[in-house]
Amino acid sequence: MHLIGDLVTHQSGGENRRIREPFSLAIRLLRSLKEREHLSGRRDVLEAFEEYLARPNGKSRGNPEIYPFLHALRDHDRTPVEIDECLRRLALHLGLSPRSAPGRPPGGYWRLCHSHDAVLTLRQNRLEDVFPTTAVRLTEDLVAMYPRTGLFADLIPADLYPAGDAPGPTDPRVARVTEALRLIRAFSPVLAADFAEVVRTIVITPSLATLPRRSYSCRLTYFGGIFVDASEEDVGLVAEGLLHEYAHQELWRLWEFRPEAAVPAPGAPVRSPLTGRLLGRDVMTHAYLIYLEAARFNAWLADRRSGDDPEAYGRRAAELGEAARRLGEGLGSQTPGDPALREILEFGRSWSDR
Repeated sequence: MHLIGDLVTHQSGGENRRIREPFSLAIRLLRSLKEREHLSGRRDVLEAFEEYLARPNGKSRGNPEIYPFLHALRDHDRTPVEIDECLRRLALHLGLSPRSAPGRPPGGYWRLCHSHDAVLTLRQNRLEDVFPTTAVRLTEDLVAMYPRTGLFADLIPADLYPAGDAPGPTDPRVARVTEALRLIRAFSPVLAADFAEVVRTIVITPSLATLPRRSYSCRLTYFGGIFVDASEEDVGLVAEGLLHEYAHQELWRLWEFRPEAAVPAPGAPVRSPLTGRLLGRDVMTHAYLIYLEAARFNAWLADRRSGDDPEAYGRRAAELGEAARRLGEGLGSQTPGDPALREILEFGRSWSDR
């Protein structure tokens, strides 16, 4: 097994299979929306969406594009017109309305990869499908999207998704992502299977070389979608970025379902031993677990003499292991009165000793 998967199984309270169903988070959000007073007149529509997602072959069950609208509907200050627009867009991304008349795309693009095998943009007042030069289907359920200026303007700030177009399928970053996924499968078939259940869209970003991070995600607001800069020629580092963001997604979902058992209590910010930044205790608890998993992955790369400089992976493994140790000590000083955090730290130490 692998650390994140083992922890989710351990902390899921017997609900592991239900939590990990591709549609479980969306259905949970829909059910909570039906209880909200400002949506009382739309409960029949929400119930229809829920029924569709519960079908075994619901086409868009793992589609990240549905989550921004599910979260937007939580806002009780939205006007009836805004609510209806959210529902209309949600129906489109679920595949319940045709792609022929979706209207003006938000931010410039309709990303309909999972629902309609299309990416639509407005050109000369006509919607044009640019899927072949914008995305590629890596598996039946997994899509990779090439860098394209403005592709995520409705969701991601410009500093995290700067301008810069890729030459479509010939871009070497696509090959690096494919090779990185192959490395993950070779490292742990179980981890690769869990990754495939969670991640449905890999967004290859324009270069993030000027930023302190090379990958990111949007927590549960774009669940199932992760963003990674694959400009780095070292495929091992690209794979580590994929694993890093997968782990965040898996853990945020677990904490949504099991807050009473798995989520550390709010506390003082914790300094990252790798970047020196002060970050929230929840994020740094993720980091502790991710460092442990990534250290083992890099040690495996070093053992199999991967890449042009296998010793670099050994150094990276040692760096991550030391960061996990220091971070565990820092978090450990905050465990009195926080059984959830104490259990996570103990689980991580026990796993790393195997």
